[in-house]
Amino acid sequence: MKYFTKKLFTLIITLFIVSLLAFLAFQVIPADVVTSRLGTNATPEQIAIMKEQMGLNRPVFVRYFEWLSNFLQGDMGNSYVYDMPVNEMIAQKLPISATLILLACAMTVTFSIPIGIFLARHAGGIFDRFMTVLNQVFMSIPPVFLGILLFGVTLTIYPPEFSLHYSENFWMLILFMILPALSIAISRISMTVKLLRTSLLDEMDKNYIKTAYSRGHSRGSALRQHALKNAILPVVVFIAVSAAEMVVASIIIEQVFAISGIGRLLIASIASRDFLVVQAIVVLLATWVVTVNFLADILVQYIDPRVRLD
Repeated sequence: MKYFTKKLFTLIITLFIVSLLAFLAFQVIPADVVTSRLGTNATPEQIAIMKEQMGLNRPVFVRYFEWLSNFLQGDMGNSYVYDMPVNEMIAQKLPISATLILLACAMTVTFSIPIGIFLARHAGGIFDRFMTVLNQVFMSIPPVFLGILLFGVTLTIYPPEFSLHYSENFWMLILFMILPALSIAISRISMTVKLLRTSLLDEMDKNYIKTAYSRGHSRGSALRQHALKNAILPVVVFIAVSAAEMVVASIIIEQVFAISGIGRLLIASIASRDFLVVQAIVVLLATWVVTVNFLADILVQYIDPRVRLD
């Protein structure tokens, strides 16, 4: 319980700092939203009136805590550019980005764990050596480059005017997301396979595995029933970290595949200086990253009693 409370406290403090930095970052940018809306030829009187209307003439920390209070209640403010609630704008894009990230995570788990176990069981074989070389190749390919390669394949399958919306045809959305998700996942799959294979082989050299052999266990049986439980811990942590990193990769891949998700909304909002939208997205993305790592820590503690004792 103490471990859980400590991690939860760290999560809350981290998110508070991220939200504060995200808010303050846009207060020091010379080209503020008032100048963006009125133009560079606006008079000081016009700028003062606009700032008063938008509440920008109040102290920074007063505005921050007001924004934070509203944010925690689900009110993220109104977009400066589109004059509509920010939470509605994000709600329209979030399911698409979530589908992309979750599909990439599912691919990573589904492919990497069976392949890693198989390679560890048949270490030194022809297929193991072939996959080792292939893993090195895939680990060295950036997701954006792989996305560009697969984008051409996507264009041959889907017409340019194809649009994505989960409420219209969910399964068509999933099919469209396969190649973008693969662009994100393939390097993580390769790294996870290598990590799991190495971790399993390290465990297979330990004394408790020799004891399992003496009790009649085959190599495959000892690997699955004994070694896997200890070898899987670093893999769980790595997959959790990868799930957090996939947020950044998804922003880039959305640009490549013209996916109308959170990533494209973030880039467009930065370009138009729609700061309330940017702040909300940054905090939400940080929440995802920190929460995933928090859950990974709790899961590792549950699986391995040694962490609990520490």
